[in-house]
Amino acid sequence: MLRAHFTVLSVCLLLAISAALILLLYIPALASEQTAIETLDKVSGVFDAAEPFYEQLMGVAADMVEIEDALEDSEEELDVEAFAAEIQELRDIAGQLEELRSELSELPDDISTSEGKTVHAAREYLTMLHNMALDLIELSEYSIEILLAIIPLEEMDVDVPSIQEIAEALWDATNETLDLLEDIKPPVYLEATHQELIKRMVEFNDLAMDFYDGAEMDDPLRINSCVQRLGYISRMFEKCSDNLMGDLELLSRQVESRLSGPIALLHDELAENLSLLMAG
Repeated sequence: MLRAHFTVLSVCLLLAISAALILLLYIPALASEQTAIETLDKVSGVFDAAEPFYEQLMGVAADMVEIEDALEDSEEELDVEAFAAEIQELRDIAGQLEELRSELSELPDDISTSEGKTVHAAREYLTMLHNMALDLIELSEYSIEILLAIIPLEEMDVDVPSIQEIAEALWDATNETLDLLEDIKPPVYLEATHQELIKRMVEFNDLAMDFYDGAEMDDPLRINSCVQRLGYISRMFEKCSDNLMGDLELLSRQVESRLSGPIALLHDELAENLSLLMAG
């Protein structure tokens, strides 16, 4: 009887131990699965929240062509308020993308797991979008500042009755444009071209001063010399402006290609992976 009792106790103890082992193995696995689901839910929510910003950045990159057209066509009226509003919109997008990126900062990104790889890819995607927004802001701000700087030259009134007044108008316009150009802080990658533009504007301003002095002294020799110099300086200034336009066009194309290339590819791959993982 005693032996039978111990046998029953042994069987019960064995079953209890087995059940405990099963729970010890199952509960962590269940918790891990639950964590993975929560992680994917979080990433999916952040990805969906970033989708409108992705679409907006695609549109803004295409709109950069409009700025180039304004730079190329002096007859085209520049809508400064519209461009300023677009830049503010880009700043808002950059700020919200930074907030979304911070929401993923606490999530595990162990690349040995599917959800970890997804978190890593989502962080990279948001970083690329955020950097793109910052690049568009910098490029747009510089383009508009250049357009505003040359307005005094475009609006210079030469329909005046005397050489003195023409000389004064020229000097005022070149002096104002030069001041505006010198106040602009260009992107690092446009520093050399911008400094060359300032150099040519200094030459233009010096010519205007000599022309003004010649007109004031009624010195036909000095006035004639200024007229001859004007052709050369104008050509050099135009060449420098063309170089700047070329740089801006190249940069805008590079921005657009980054959005339509690697960023779009990562966007599509992330969307597909999230769909598959959430369905599984």
